[in-house]
Amino acid sequence: MKNIKGIIFCSIFALAAYFTCKCGFCQSINLNSLTLAIIAGMIIGNVFNKFIPAEFREGITFSAKRLLRLAIILYGFRITFQQIFAVGLQGFWADVIMLATTYLLGYYLGTRVFKLDKDLCMLTAIGSSVCGAAAVLGTDSMLKADSHKVSLAVSTVVLFGTISMFLYPFLASLGRRALSGFILVQLYMKSLRLLRPEVLFLHRFVTLP
Repeated sequence: MKNIKGIIFCSIFALAAYFTCKCGFCQSINLNSLTLAIIAGMIIGNVFNKFIPAEFREGITFSAKRLLRLAIILYGFRITFQQIFAVGLQGFWADVIMLATTYLLGYYLGTRVFKLDKDLCMLTAIGSSVCGAAAVLGTDSMLKADSHKVSLAVSTVVLFGTISMFLYPFLASLGRRALSGFILVQLYMKSLRLLRPEVLFLHRFVTLP
């Protein structure tokens, strides 16, 4: 029961983010509750961290490490076999190729070309290829990477994922699918450049609670 206060604390913000994203404005800009909760957590962790009672911290850590795994599993239950079959083999193989190539390319470029930390490259590549920030946090529960690496990976995935989410449909609507795909690659390359060692000081401003 020593974790209960921290769990309740996290639950309050999770519910607040969920219901806030139900408003018309958030839906009009496609802001989901996960992104809003991550942004709120970063602000709280940096600005109001000293005001969080010490007895809450163990429950917050428990929520970030243990409950997150359960949440990801439960989220997967939303996908039914009927939905998978409806996608068909073509869609299935498109997903497999997209996931594999995004991860392998991101990890290869990060470690071999940009000479970045392996944990940082793995977290960013997984987040970009799987399901964003949730994948980063879920992987960290097993990888046990440093907190600043997790923060940078989450920030990069959310930032460039959000940019791409707005930019790609706009370019596609203009009929420039090839150009939009090229720009997405460039955005991802830039996200890797953002994580070069000389700018790792950013972790001071983007730390998880």
